[in-house]
Amino acid sequence: DPEQEWLARIELPVNQAGLEGMIAAQLSKERPADVSAQIAAVAYLQARAEAGSYSAASALLQCVEDPRTFCRVRADAARALGACACDGSQRSNIAMTNVARAYRRRRCDPTTGLPTPTDL
Repeated sequence: DPEQEWLARIELPVNQAGLEGMIAAQLSKERPADVSAQIAAVAYLQARAEAGSYSAASALLQCVEDPRTFCRVRADAARALGACACDGSQRSNIAMTNVARAYRRRRCDPTTGLPTPTDL
């Protein structure tokens, strides 16, 4: 329903094969930006990343780093990565590495590696 005229609760099975690629494409290639579809894609990819999918964590990282993506969608993707990075497993370590990498690229000086001062 592109006009979002119908009320519905849609639940996508987390373990369904092949669905993750379509949802990741929806997140990265939905232009002009359908923000509600992208936020739903982030929620699904978070569930997949929590279930152990490395490609879902990678798709969330790409969303965080894409400047063309709406800021709220990028914030939700960063939160989703952070939620996946809290249980101490190998998957959690990869999610935490992705969060740290995104932070360093955006907020740290490339020569020193230290956080740059904020301009308030």
